[in-house]
Amino acid sequence: MDIAVHRKKIVKEDLDKKFKDSADPFRIVFVCAMWMTGFDVPSCSTIYLDKPMRNHTLMQTIARANRVFGEKLNGLVVDYVGVFRNLQKALAIYGSGGGINEGETPVKDKSVLVEQLKNAILETTGFCTERGIDIPKIQTVYGFDRIKLIDDAIDAILTSDESKVKYLSMAATVVRLYRSILPDPAANDFYQMQALFAKIAEKYAHL
Repeated sequence: MDIAVHRKKIVKEDLDKKFKDSADPFRIVFVCAMWMTGFDVPSCSTIYLDKPMRNHTLMQTIARANRVFGEKLNGLVVDYVGVFRNLQKALAIYGSGGGINEGETPVKDKSVLVEQLKNAILETTGFCTERGIDIPKIQTVYGFDRIKLIDDAIDAILTSDESKVKYLSMAATVVRLYRSILPDPAANDFYQMQALFAKIAEKYAHL
C-alpha cells in the first residue's frame, strides 16, 4: 500500500478540524491515544475499543461518543476486549463527581433501547387508536387505499394544537430510537412502524 498520500494528509491537513465538521466526508479514524481523551466531537456516534483501558481514560473515552448532537440521543461503544469489566471501578473513582450515583452507569446494553422503542411504538399506537386511527389496518393496505387512510389519520390528529404537538413529539421519539438502534439487525422488526409514523408526521408538516 502506498502510505505516502496518507502521510501527506496527516502532515498538511487539519484532521482535527475536518473530523469535528459533521459535513466533512472524513468519517473514520484509527486512534492510538491522543483523541481518546479531551477531544470533543459531539457528532461522533460510534467508538470501537480494541485496547485495554481503565479509570479516567476509560471514562473519557466513553464520553467521546456520549454527546447529544442534532437527532443523536446516544452513542454506540463496541467493546472488543472486555474493557467494560473495568467500568464499575472507574465509576467508583470518578463517577460521583460527574453526577453519577452509586450503582448507576452511563453505559447500557442496546437491548434497553429496543425496549424503549417498543414502548414508544405502543404509546404512539395507543394515541392513534384513541382517535379512531387503525394503525394495523394501514399497515396491510397499499396504493390509494393507504394514502386515504393516512390522510384520514392526519385529519383525526389535527383536531387540536395539543393533539398535533403530542403526535409529532411521539413520532419523533420513535424515529430517533429506531435510528439509535441501527445498524443492529434488531431494528428491522420496527422499520415498518417507524416509517408509517414518520410518513404521517411528514405529510402533516407539508399541510
